[in-house]
Amino acid sequence: MAQLKLGEGAAPVPPSAGQVSLYAKVDKKLYYKDSTGLETGPIGVGGGGSTNATKSAAGAYTVPGAVTLLKVVYGTGADAADLADKTLPLTTNALGLVSAKPTLTTATVTYAGELSGFVGLSAGIRYYLSTAGTISAIPPDPQLDVGQVLLPIGIAINTTTLLINFGLRIEL
Repeated sequence: MAQLKLGEGAAPVPPSAGQVSLYAKVDKKLYYKDSTGLETGPIGVGGGGSTNATKSAAGAYTVPGAVTLLKVVYGTGADAADLADKTLPLTTNALGLVSAKPTLTTATVTYAGELSGFVGLSAGIRYYLSTAGTISAIPPDPQLDVGQVLLPIGIAINTTTLLINFGLRIEL
C-alpha cells in the first residue's frame, strides 16, 4: 500500500501560481494553502463522534430526472444538483448522496452519516466517486487516470449501509 508521509511543522510559504501545498501542522491535522496564501483546514476525513448522526441538506434540490436514489450529486446552482463524475473534474465538488426522491425532479441529499439501501457493498471497504454518480471500491489510478478526480465518499458498514465521510478531493 502506498503512503504519503508528511512531517509536522509550521505552514509553508504560498506555492507558485496554479498550485496548492498540502501540509501537516503541529496539531497533527492536514491543511492546504493556495498560491494566494489562503489556508484551508483542517481537512480530510473526520474522526470520532457518533456514526448514527445522519445529516441531510435542508429542503429539496431540483435535479434532472436521471438522478436516482443513492447517487452522488454536486451543486449546479441555488438548490439545484446533478450527477457527480470522477472523469469531469468540475462536477466533483460533491454535496452528498441522494437519500430520497419525492418527485421525479426533486431530491433530498445526505452529506454525512449512515445511508442504507445499497446492494453488495463490502463491509470495511472505502468507496470512491466513480462515473455518473456511482461509487466504486476501486479508486482511480494516479498513473492511468490522469485528469480524473480521486474523491473518497465513505466506508461500508455492511452490505447495504455506507457511512458517508467525504475525504480529500485530489485531481490526478
